[in-house]
Amino acid sequence: MPDQIEGLAMDPVSGKLFGLNGQGQVYLIDPNAGVMVPLANHIGAFGNWRGLTWDNTQNRLLATLVGGGTGGQLWEVNPANGIGTLIGATTDFAQGLAQKEGAPAPAFTYAVTPLTGGQPATFSYTDAIPNSNVYLLYLLTGAGPTPTFVGPLDLSAPIQVLSLVPADAAGAGSLTLNVPASGTGRTFYTQAVNLPLGYVSNSFAILVL
Repeated sequence: MPDQIEGLAMDPVSGKLFGLNGQGQVYLIDPNAGVMVPLANHIGAFGNWRGLTWDNTQNRLLATLVGGGTGGQLWEVNPANGIGTLIGATTDFAQGLAQKEGAPAPAFTYAVTPLTGGQPATFSYTDAIPNSNVYLLYLLTGAGPTPTFVGPLDLSAPIQVLSLVPADAAGAGSLTLNVPASGTGRTFYTQAVNLPLGYVSNSFAILVL
């Protein structure tokens, strides 16, 4: 690995492994190859960054900062882009974090009805973050994988957006569209992404009838 990692955390839903260095840079880590990809932004404050954990009950990434004139602080980190939000001061210089008790969040699940040229089809999902943004992605050229800022997707580049379908208060959403008749006989590849946390759904490769 190309950097000194002070803390590790894993999202139990997506399986993504995150690392934090002492300067407040969060990385997405491939545990099989040991490859680290830095998130786009530094957390946002300078000092000595030490602890990192995933809070299952609130679906968030947490980090601790000590020194640098700040005392001790607890921060929430956006796992999609690395930007931090200060939660508050700690009572002491907290060097490490442990995962909060609680069941993992439900799996973000995507469903697609059969596709028939010239007929309507419904694209739906459940267990997204309530009132968040969900993007339905697609293409007609291949199943990937393609590395992205939310992790690898089962789609080949260039990935296209079918629609933005915001989640309701229960974390669900659906969209019904007519399948073009010209699509008959082609394979339609699709997957959904839930932002800002970057959850990735299951994927589909569907032959259009």
